[in-house]
Amino acid sequence: RLYGYIPDVGAALTTNNESTATRFSADLIGSAYGWDVTASVGATKVKNDLNYSGYVNRAALYAALRNGTFNVLGGNSPAVMSQVSPRFSNKIESTLNYADLIGSRELLSNFGAGPLNFAAGLHWHKREQDAPPSSLTANGSVANTSAFTIGEETNKAAFAELQATPIKNVEVGVAGRYDHYD
Repeated sequence: RLYGYIPDVGAALTTNNESTATRFSADLIGSAYGWDVTASVGATKVKNDLNYSGYVNRAALYAALRNGTFNVLGGNSPAVMSQVSPRFSNKIESTLNYADLIGSRELLSNFGAGPLNFAAGLHWHKREQDAPPSSLTANGSVANTSAFTIGEETNKAAFAELQATPIKNVEVGVAGRYDHYD
């Protein structure tokens, strides 16, 4: 611990995390008009309720030391300890929505030593993060090493691949992908 032993503060920093995850997904796999087709959609939401204890509010500790309300030998009142080592909480949430469509087929059954295959697809996902710092961390009252992120990202992609076996034991592939992030 950065401050050494502080009487009446728990020996360990604790974070109690209650997490609820909700997920929906659907896949469709089949073939149509000579194509093998896979389609997928899904949505995920994760909510976390975080409760922190054992952290030290440095400004409150220094103020209590200066005004004499904090006893360095221990036996401090609950009111003083709730200022020096407050319990605090935070709520964070993230979502991920996605959709994929992939098709593949054999273009030529005999292209040298094997077939000539083609595959192509489309991908979309949107990710949102709402994981702000707790109010006591944001104003600098307590130090916390948790990562905080707020924002969103959308990705749209298209991709294709051509694969052949022109000579026995030699596979040749050409692939390309385009991604656009917002």
